[in-house]
Parts: sequence; C-alpha cells; structure tokens
Amino acid sequence: MLKAIEFTKSGAYKEALELCEKIKPKNLNNAVYFNLVGIVLRRLEFFDEAMKYSKRALQIDENLVAAKMNIATIEFQKGKIEESIKSLEVVVRENPAYQEAKANLALAYKNIGKVAVALNIYRELDFRGS
Repeated sequence: MLKAIEFTKSGAYKEALELCEKIKPKNLNNAVYFNLVGIVLRRLEFFDEAMKYSKRALQIDENLVAAKMNIATIEFQKGKIEESIKSLEVVVRENPAYQEAKANLALAYKNIGKVAVALNIYRELDFRGS
C-alpha cells in the first residue's frame, strides 16, 4: 500500500488505482486502503465511486478523519456545498485543531455567500504550521 500512496502523492493516480486493485484482496477490512482508493478516484473525478470507497472506510473505522475530509471534498467538488459544510463542521467539532478542515469550511461558507462567517473562521486559523 505504501507504493500506492507514493503514486498518489506524485500524481500518478492511474498507477495508484491499478496497484490498489492488485492489493484489494489483502485489504478488505482496511479503512485506510478504502479511503486511499476514494482519494485516488476523487482526483480522477470519479466522484460517485470515490464517495462509495470513503464511506466504506468509515464503516470500517468511523473515526477516520481522512475519510471524513475526502467525503467533504467530494461534496464540495460536486457543488454540494451545504453538504460539504455539514461534513466539515463535524470534522472541526471532533478535531478543533485541524486547520485544513477549518480553512476548507471557511472556503465553503465563502462559496455560498456567507462571507462574515468565513472571515470569522479564517481569523481563528493558526498559521504557525501546527
């Protein structure tokens, strides 16, 4: 699976997906595997399939934050901003120090015209890299 992650990080999504197919039988109960496939599929813009994989990851591990973030990102990219906001609010509530989730939440609010809400969230961000 590490090689599939490396492919994904380098932008070689088709290669990552091919490798994931090969290793699937050994990862049928691995939440990280399912979310990795969800991320790759999202980046290839197969949003419905990506959603299925990340939701499967959450069935295996309901606390997998990466899967929750991927689902929120899929919703955002599909134009379902209100649903993305709901998902991101859960992530932020459960993980208040998760700066990327807060930044994505602010962007989502900005996209629906709630600029004041977005600005308040942006003001709370910690840009020191923690």
